[in-house]
Amino acid sequence: MVWRCRILNHFHAEPLGQGIDGKNLILYTCPPHTFTVDPFLLAAFCKANPKTTVCDLGAGNGILSFLIYKMYCCMNIYSLEIQKDAFSLLAESVTANHLEQVIIPLLGDLRQLPSELPKRSFDLVVCNPPYFRQNPFHNDQRAAAREELLCTLQDVCAAAAALLRPKGRLCVCLRPERLPELFAAMSHFRMEPKRLRLAADHPSKSPWLALVEARLQAKPSLQVEPVFFAKNPDGSPSPEMTGLFLPGNV
Repeated sequence: MVWRCRILNHFHAEPLGQGIDGKNLILYTCPPHTFTVDPFLLAAFCKANPKTTVCDLGAGNGILSFLIYKMYCCMNIYSLEIQKDAFSLLAESVTANHLEQVIIPLLGDLRQLPSELPKRSFDLVVCNPPYFRQNPFHNDQRAAAREELLCTLQDVCAAAAALLRPKGRLCVCLRPERLPELFAAMSHFRMEPKRLRLAADHPSKSPWLALVEARLQAKPSLQVEPVFFAKNPDGSPSPEMTGLFLPGNV
């Protein structure tokens, strides 16, 4: 496949450290399919255990799927990605780490869920969706990862509602200013926001990220958790930030 050869000529193997099972993990990245600290925060926020069945929507190069495996040793993770270059990196990373029986890469569109994804059976759906509304002048791969070219918050919630078992969880991260849209979409698909945590760079800064957990067919009630600060007042990394990168630490 031409697209597979092209992207893999320029990939970089990024070490992810050691998981709780003792394995040293690597993840293939390539501009524009890299990652920030946001999926680390989302993985730590979602909480799981080895028996949790997980679906990662819009998995990109697989960073969130790999972090969930690293942190919780989940043994049943489906990773759905629509962009062929990103999917190539994801699939190659799965093979390189010998995780074919654990992380299942799927090339497909969350707006038309592939038949390989069993409906109403997942304990946890995770998604790091595009943060921004579509700019009509942007149409490249970077824009597709950051803007709503290929899916909207409504699409994410519709897919999650179809995949989750009753009381199953959807965990997402996004910009705080889009929380009203997210809550409206969740409500439309009978999901109730149950946990909210904001993340800020520094105690004097406004939050850059909101982490939300919703449950399908649950009763209303929202727990607001303490703000995550990436840095201490003196500018040094906070203990929580440092802890995100320790082996198996959540």
